[in-house]
Amino acid sequence: MVLVTVTSTTPGTNHWVGAYSPPNAAVNETAPVKYAILHRVDGSNYAKTGKATVSFFLFSYGQLE
Repeated sequence: MVLVTVTSTTPGTNHWVGAYSPPNAAVNETAPVKYAILHRVDGSNYAKTGKATVSFFLFSYGQLE
């Protein structure tokens, strides 16, 4: 699990955070493998506070072999 904490002085309803794979992926050329829209994160109240914590469950298939 990866835990991401986001803080913004200007929170908005269109803010999001994403995880990309592989780590060196060009973010403008690929879609994230996981993402969260920050004002929809349970219990965050991001649009008012500018703070949110998101949990991403990521798998490494290379380690399963």
